[in-house]
Amino acid sequence: MRRAVSLLLVTLSACTPPALPGAADTAEPYATSASPPPAGFPVEVSPLGRGSDLVLSVTVDPGARVFAFGSPTGPGTGACQGAVCLDLARPNVLLGSATADATGAATVVVPGAMTAHLVSGRTVHLQVGAMLRVGGTAQVAVSEVVSRVVDDLDLDGVAPPLDCDDTNPALLGVDVDGDGADDCDDPCPDDALDACLCGPGSVPDGAGGCATCPPGTAERDDACAACPVGTYAPSSGAETCETCPPGTVAAAAGLDVCTPCSPGFAPNDTADACVPCPAGTASSDGASCVACPTGTASALSASDTCTPCQPGTFTEVEGRTQCSSCVPGTFAADPGSTACTPCAAGTFASQPGRAACVDCADGTYAPDVGAYLCFGCGPGSTASADHLRCDACPAGSYSPDGSACFACAPGTFAASTGLAACDACAVDTFAAQAGAAACDACGVDQFTNTEGAIACESCPAFTYRAGDTCLDCPTVGVECGGDEIVPTGH
Repeated sequence: MRRAVSLLLVTLSACTPPALPGAADTAEPYATSASPPPAGFPVEVSPLGRGSDLVLSVTVDPGARVFAFGSPTGPGTGACQGAVCLDLARPNVLLGSATADATGAATVVVPGAMTAHLVSGRTVHLQVGAMLRVGGTAQVAVSEVVSRVVDDLDLDGVAPPLDCDDTNPALLGVDVDGDGADDCDDPCPDDALDACLCGPGSVPDGAGGCATCPPGTAERDDACAACPVGTYAPSSGAETCETCPPGTVAAAAGLDVCTPCSPGFAPNDTADACVPCPAGTASSDGASCVACPTGTASALSASDTCTPCQPGTFTEVEGRTQCSSCVPGTFAADPGSTACTPCAAGTFASQPGRAACVDCADGTYAPDVGAYLCFGCGPGSTASADHLRCDACPAGSYSPDGSACFACAPGTFAASTGLAACDACAVDTFAAQAGAAACDACGVDQFTNTEGAIACESCPAFTYRAGDTCLDCPTVGVECGGDEIVPTGH
């Protein structure tokens, strides 16, 4: 749809201006000055009539360049501030330029063809910008803002024809009314003049004026249409509807505000409804559903947070609905684990889902990591203190079943390592203490009559040993000794 033109006379600024002939070319000779003209310098403006030339005169530094631009902002909106015109529907269009003479005087003439489509009775705000070099850098100063009411000098109500020949090159390829066509080929038609002249976000009101579209609507095909679901228009005069911001939805048409989604929910693809986050995801702020990170899970839909895995469980990928149990031989000690750790050698975990491994029992061992059971030792040996191997029982001890090594009882002995049982001491030998690796022989005049003795015996006084018994000495009252003494004369 075509737009009315409000005339804004500006030049390059610190913002990003359009690329304009003569203004953006750094090779263009600009005047040099110690300082730019003061902001708000005066400008003289001729009466503004629809279809008449518009003349703007300023006095600036000699040699300064002055530029005039047109903008499709609605007349009288006051949207232009300084050298920057806000709320533009499309880039500025160059309307005219001039160079200040030796006295600093400059005059910019905007041809009447460019003012032909202004709305009679409306106020247009005008401003001039001057450019010159200060310290080698192009700088800009803007004039005061001058307001003019458009006079309808063309009393028959017909827009003057556009002069689109080489004598008016400013109009060639220019789309002043914003309808996407060169105005030389497609002037504003008389039968749609009102619609052509209404500014963005407004439509003909049927009484020769324009009506601003209310919040929740936007201009479309010369009418204010309700914003579709998923979009909104927060203020009046919208030319287009805006997509709802992240985390919000517009469930009905014609809304001027979008509604935030609750935690555990997020907008669908069309932003017209909040939908619950699926299991394995969560939404803490209602903006989007995020896959649960490793070490966490969410079993239910509409979760606002993911739950850390309990000790003995884990998740190693994102987006899990439940945590997995550690397999036997492994453990997870901390909440929120992302992997299980194998049991150290000498320990084991026989069941899944363990938070810790336990030491092997006495007499058992686990030589490798990740054990889910411990091995028993054989007779004559037992497990080492760290439960990593089986060690042979030392001499003087034994193990009947591998559970532990026991010291040989008194009267018995174990002469070598790795024995499952101890041997009894032979006759005439003894072992007084437990843990003997050998038996001791009985002394002179001492003896044992059986195996497994813990001490040797001696014959009483006036007796002597004869085999496994003691007999009286041959001469009564005379001490004798030794084994099996045969008295003289016997």
